[in-house]
Amino acid sequence: MFGINSPENQYDYAAWQKIFSNYDPSTISSISQQNQKDIAELYEKFLEIFPHLHIYWTKYAQFQLAASGVIDDAIKIFERALEKNILFYSIDMWNEFIKFIVSNMQENKKMIRAVYARALDAVGWHFKSGSLWTQAIDFELQNSRNPFFYYAKSVKNPTSDLVKLYKEMQTIIPKTETEIITGNSLDMTLSEYINLPEARLGTQIVATDDKNRLEILSQVATTYERSAALCREILPYESQITRDYFHFITPDEAQISIWEQYSTWAIEKGNNEAAVRIFERAVIPCAHIDAIWLEYAFYLEDIGKIEEAREVYERMPQDILKRCKVYHAAFEEQYNKEKASEIYQNLSSSDFVEEVLAAANYFHRIQDDENSVKVLTEAQARLQAANDSNGAGVVNARLMDIQWPTQPVENSAVSIVKFCQLAENDDKNTLLFNAVFGEPAPICLEDRVQLAVLYYELIRTLNVSLDFQTQLEMKVQQLKSKLLWYRSFFDQNQLINEVPPERIQQNWEKYQEGL
Repeated sequence: MFGINSPENQYDYAAWQKIFSNYDPSTISSISQQNQKDIAELYEKFLEIFPHLHIYWTKYAQFQLAASGVIDDAIKIFERALEKNILFYSIDMWNEFIKFIVSNMQENKKMIRAVYARALDAVGWHFKSGSLWTQAIDFELQNSRNPFFYYAKSVKNPTSDLVKLYKEMQTIIPKTETEIITGNSLDMTLSEYINLPEARLGTQIVATDDKNRLEILSQVATTYERSAALCREILPYESQITRDYFHFITPDEAQISIWEQYSTWAIEKGNNEAAVRIFERAVIPCAHIDAIWLEYAFYLEDIGKIEEAREVYERMPQDILKRCKVYHAAFEEQYNKEKASEIYQNLSSSDFVEEVLAAANYFHRIQDDENSVKVLTEAQARLQAANDSNGAGVVNARLMDIQWPTQPVENSAVSIVKFCQLAENDDKNTLLFNAVFGEPAPICLEDRVQLAVLYYELIRTLNVSLDFQTQLEMKVQQLKSKLLWYRSFFDQNQLINEVPPERIQQNWEKYQEGL
């Protein structure tokens, strides 16, 4: 009998490991059919929680093959793992799939070739894909095919083996007929190329030069030089990345910083495709680092890819990275109010204080204080019952703010503006607006957020349109979210570096200078 019940704590990785270690696919005959079904269900549940573990997708596929004896059952598992929203950008996952196909389908050369082509179309741009290009080229040679097209495609990518691949290509050019060099567009994918008629793939025969041949070879050489230059640019980042795969020992601050610097480099270059690829690589090893996910979503939103940003929010492991739910809700509040309402309603029953406050503040913003008070009252009772006195105290403070506002507007926003005008003679509206939203920002982010709230309070006393008030409220919320994200990331770094408490505030003030 196997211990096949799922762990009491579904996020306890060690407990999951212990469960899966209790069986071996090689002893599948000794496992009852019911237990085989139960183990498969456990894999499903485990990989739903931890989808970035490429090794466990392979373990699941191997188990399924042993259980059913049907290779298509295993292939379907690999195909799921390689979906765009899971491990499509993982070179490790593609290597696992290739190894599986080569080991179990040696005679199906068409299938093996197709998998190599798919893998290179997917991750052939990856800096560490050099060995994958070499494997695919070797397979072409073993099957008496000219690999010129593979070489020509490989040098379009700044890989660690770029120089090696380019030199190897020079040795096969004299053996490559002109039709192969000139007859196929290098914009074609490898998957498209391998489906061409065999006559267009050519054989290894000596050919004479002609004008088109020289032009194509010149283009390939120029492409190589561009790739080599790009290699030199990205090497400082790539050389410091210690792993591309997910592990429960989260990356340290230095690794997180490298991914952030790398993505910033691509963004500043204006290369959106490279930026997305870097982010997609980063969220695999940094799957439990909210700063990376949020930076990715913010970037997509900034370049107007709203649907793609939404997909990133939905992919975030929000049950682990709880703050991400709050950011997701704020995002949807701008783009899909119905969806935002649904998320906030879900947050209202949370035991996580930040989520409760986000829900209560949302209802307060839409002038539904009855619901806001209800959310806070119920949360306070839940937290007290759980002996979370600190959380209950925070919730109670917000409850009092909503039920009993402390100061009339004249004694807060307007009076502060009057005081500010003593130092700077300016229209009170313009004065606060420039302080909060001016570029470059004249004051630190934390002060901008506090003034933003006051500015919004002031605007409500003036004769301005409801549309402007609504837009302003969204801007204020964006500033709050930005502060929350940066503060969370900062606190995480201070904790990792074991910074003494007396230095944290000083570091925070200095950190804000760069925001």
